[in-house]
Amino acid sequence: MSRGALYSLLNIGFVLVMMGAAVITDASNPRVLYVCLLFAACTSPVVLMDRINGRYMLLAAALGMYFLLFGASDAATIALDTTASLSVGVLSPAELVILAGAVLLILGYQAAARPAGQSSVLPGKDWSTSTVVTTGVILWAFGAAATWIWQVYRYRTATEVNQGFGDVTTLGLVIARLVHPLGMLLLAYGLAVTRNRMLLAMVLAAIAIDVMIGFIGDTKELAMRGLLLVIFARVLVDGKLPKVWLSAGMAFVIVAFPVFQAYRSDVMGVRGLSRAQAAEDIGHSIQLALQSRQKVLEGRSEEYRNPSFLGRNNIKPTLEILVAKVGHEVRYQDGHTLSLFFMALVPRILWPEKPDSSVGQLYNRELHLSDDPDTYISPSFVGDLYWNFGWAGIIAGLPLFGFLLGSVNRRCDLSQKRSVLRLLVIATTTYLLCARLEDGIAIEFIVWLRSLAAIGLLNLVFARVRVAVGQPAGLDGSVEAPAAAGPAVPRFSNLLR
Repeated sequence: MSRGALYSLLNIGFVLVMMGAAVITDASNPRVLYVCLLFAACTSPVVLMDRINGRYMLLAAALGMYFLLFGASDAATIALDTTASLSVGVLSPAELVILAGAVLLILGYQAAARPAGQSSVLPGKDWSTSTVVTTGVILWAFGAAATWIWQVYRYRTATEVNQGFGDVTTLGLVIARLVHPLGMLLLAYGLAVTRNRMLLAMVLAAIAIDVMIGFIGDTKELAMRGLLLVIFARVLVDGKLPKVWLSAGMAFVIVAFPVFQAYRSDVMGVRGLSRAQAAEDIGHSIQLALQSRQKVLEGRSEEYRNPSFLGRNNIKPTLEILVAKVGHEVRYQDGHTLSLFFMALVPRILWPEKPDSSVGQLYNRELHLSDDPDTYISPSFVGDLYWNFGWAGIIAGLPLFGFLLGSVNRRCDLSQKRSVLRLLVIATTTYLLCARLEDGIAIEFIVWLRSLAAIGLLNLVFARVRVAVGQPAGLDGSVEAPAAAGPAVPRFSNLLR
């Protein structure tokens, strides 16, 4: 089937499902047009992509997250005949912003990704298998330890910070936490190219430890990250979906996420335990969460209701409020929240009095979205641009964002050449600039740049000439270079020894 035909079938099928749902529920929901238009825009990569790991992979990731944040909940609302949407009319002002933003992002991406051919990111250099595994283990171990300290001991709760962490310690923890996912990604990449059973056991152990850190640290994202990185590495290396790993990920979401919610509501909320207290007896904390979850399943508890996945990821209502209020009840930021990017470049150790740069808390306070002023409400890249400059921010900002993603993907196209550097850059960009599209622009871009700096430094140290991971090699690092290319010459031959 041609890509154009597949795109047409997908959209025709989606329109029929939405219209059929409206007929069955006897509801004339005006959101049908908006949802169908947004779906058409967000599935456009189907027409453009020739390979799943090719030049349009980042566009597919960004638009997939875009639809999840701004359209998936409305689609579910239509199917279930509920009235959760704040939108009025056939197309509300916020929906026009969302639709225009998607189209502009696509146009900007196309402008950068259209040139075909080989990219120019350090051709002929890659890491040996032993370097990938050794560096991955070291980075993951340091990162996991730092993440445990940060999540469990630095933060008593989600917003309350414990005292006693100096600026130097905090900076060290921040740096170590940055390399945590890089270490996991290196291990996942090594597993993808070697299929080594010993490495598989190491990866599974690392995933289990990350799940435990995410559970006690009260963050589902961290708990899922290791598994997602393994899946992502397999997609980038093989160019196809790993069915077994995807099934494991879906099973984890179904089984574990309600237990995580029970832990947050019962152990952290009702019982008032801090993360450090919960960590003193992890087994007991898990038991309490399981008992609380069982009460809910049996209908014996009204202490919490686990919000749906779509409900938790739906940020369209807050964008509706933003578009309605900014310029009338709330002033434009005129670039203030974007300028926090430059402020964040300066470490707090050099600027002890650096003001708080939490865009999410400012967003909440300005729009009065929560009674608790310390609650963090994600503004999204779209909301951040509109909050600063209105329509001008959307028209100028989203094409530039799309152009950046297209440029990165074109230069790190794994369907043209497989390498550790390309994998790390693509994976980091996908996570921080696509999967975290719901957050503020400044914080995500500063973390992205810091991560790229760390990746560049690692590649400078460990890249070897004319050696590619994936050539016949054992985990001892022995890799035979092609005869015509000459011997492999390491940049720093004795560093890992």
